[in-house]
Amino acid sequence: MTCNYFEYRDIVSKYFYGVPLTNEHLNRCTENLRQYFIKGGAVRVLKSLGIGLRIRERCKENSTETTLIDERFIFMNGEREGDELRIHEIENIGLFLKYGPYEYLISE
Repeated sequence: MTCNYFEYRDIVSKYFYGVPLTNEHLNRCTENLRQYFIKGGAVRVLKSLGIGLRIRERCKENSTETTLIDERFIFMNGEREGDELRIHEIENIGLFLKYGPYEYLISE
């Protein structure tokens, strides 16, 4: 499987439009997109764009078990360092994938 612009656009539309954007739903979508990038070989696109993943967990009292609080894509550098990506910014990652109009800007 290779990540591409058209498939990514369809996936993002299904995840973020027409459904309630609860914290659990956003966590699941972020994880699914992360897996899509990893399996599709597009991690270099995220690195080139300065996008990373923030995972926040909380330990339950008197236990070693952790609970996921949130999992979100964030900017890794620049003036918005540490800020979460908005939905339209997540959509625009697809522009740099295979068959996207800006794929040539990301070096192999």
